[in-house]
Amino acid sequence: MFLELHDNSGPIHVNIDNVISFRRFDRQETTHVVMVAGARDTLATFFVTETPSQIAGMITEEQSRLASLSKSATPTKA
Repeated sequence: MFLELHDNSGPIHVNIDNVISFRRFDRQETTHVVMVAGARDTLATFFVTETPSQIAGMITEEQSRLASLSKSATPTKA
């Protein structure tokens, strides 16, 4: 699942399924996002403006949206 997050340059699309952690350190204005990249042998780090709470909310919202799409796509028996 991809989320649109933002860094100082603008929007970036992050495959949240590959994210290992996201956290904000004291006195920082960005959230540190670490994810597995490439052939899963390297890590990529991003600094985004969204807070961890905002990212968690975005994940929950997208999971709910995908679940509702799945339910509406399932044929019903007559």
